[in-house]
Amino acid sequence: MNFFGRQVKILIKQLSIEDLRVKFNVEKSLVGYPNKANIQIYNMSVSSRQEIEEENIEVKLHAGYENPPLLFSGNIVNVLHQKQGVDWITTLYCGDAIKDINDSIINKTLAPGATTETIFNELVESMEGVTKGITKGLTNCISGKQSLLRSLQLTGNVKDWLKKIADE
Repeated sequence: MNFFGRQVKILIKQLSIEDLRVKFNVEKSLVGYPNKANIQIYNMSVSSRQEIEEENIEVKLHAGYENPPLLFSGNIVNVLHQKQGVDWITTLYCGDAIKDINDSIINKTLAPGATTETIFNELVESMEGVTKGITKGLTNCISGKQSLLRSLQLTGNVKDWLKKIADE
């Protein structure tokens, strides 16, 4: 779409959507939650709508002026198609690294003396496709606050372990 120099480009699988009406909202989170995007695409063809029905399809949203930058990259969590008057509106509910966060499993033993920060770093490193962001504000929360008296077996879903650390 080109409106007063504005451009939007959405990449989903082999689809490149540029000339359709698009509305979107991207929410960036600094604490504990994946970034989210809700993208509405108007009047996609039936075959295109069917092609994006699979779970966890990667989506990239570019928007801006002249060679628009990447605003969002993530996975489709849910797709909703609605007929509104003469328009078909496809709404994509997306989250970044959702698949990596939900599906990451860890199986590792940490030695006695490991700190909360060490546990946190091990958990983040075990999530393929997820990188540790800026944790400067967390330093007082996790650095050296507690250390293990015994070894710890980290087994199971990484998201559950991260939640457990956050709750303590």
